[in-house]
Amino acid sequence: MATETLFDELLSIACPSADKGEFEQRFGNLVRSHGEDREALAAEVRHSIGALHLQANTMETWVFMQTRQRATEKMNLVDWVAETRGRAEELRREADDLERVAIASGVIDPPNRPETLRGMWKGMKITDEDIEEAKRSLFKAAYDDTI
Repeated sequence: MATETLFDELLSIACPSADKGEFEQRFGNLVRSHGEDREALAAEVRHSIGALHLQANTMETWVFMQTRQRATEKMNLVDWVAETRGRAEELRREADDLERVAIASGVIDPPNRPETLRGMWKGMKITDEDIEEAKRSLFKAAYDDTI
């Protein structure tokens, strides 16, 4: 498929396909054809992923701001809201698929995702005294008798 820009080509690859193998094959062909300029390809991949996420977020925000449940039912927009939210979710999946394939092919590095505290505190015993000490530390003015 001939497209005008690399960005357009990436978005056309990210569109839902019946066959995941086709998605990966088309991306591999794109990587091979742009092999000499890997940094530009990585930048465009990140840009495409960001654009897909932005479009999905915008669609959901627009639906939320424009419609309330009761008004949606009165105006017979229930199907439209469901379709718009479904398309937003589809865009997120496309972005995630594009990111997964780009990482697997070595075009971009995996994102640095912060670790959650849940795993860090696993197995620790937190007592009431620990909680009180943390409160005293955070809210010094409330526990300071000199003020």
